[in-house]
Amino acid sequence: MTELAMGRTAEGQMRCPTCGAQQAWSDECRRCRCDLTLLRECRRTCDAHRRQCLRHLAQGRPDRALRHARHYAALAGAAEAAPLVGVCLLLCQDWRAALAAAVNAP
Repeated sequence: MTELAMGRTAEGQMRCPTCGAQQAWSDECRRCRCDLTLLRECRRTCDAHRRQCLRHLAQGRPDRALRHARHYAALAGAAEAAPLVGVCLLLCQDWRAALAAAVNAP
């Protein structure tokens, strides 16, 4: 998903995928009343995978970090997650995959 698809704009702000209204995160769009609970939960899950990845990197476990980085990329989009995935691949000493990721980075 792209940043727009995930609905994230500025910190603490989101954009409704239905009408495009920018607002604080909530379960319902202020303009069109669209139910945003699934989008909000998806964003929480995405952020949790990013935090877990960083925690595993800090603990010196790049293989576990890579698993979370890939989940993060699947939810947040390749452009947002590419640097984190690349660092994990390098720390896992997967040079070929790290190079391919860098070459194919958005």
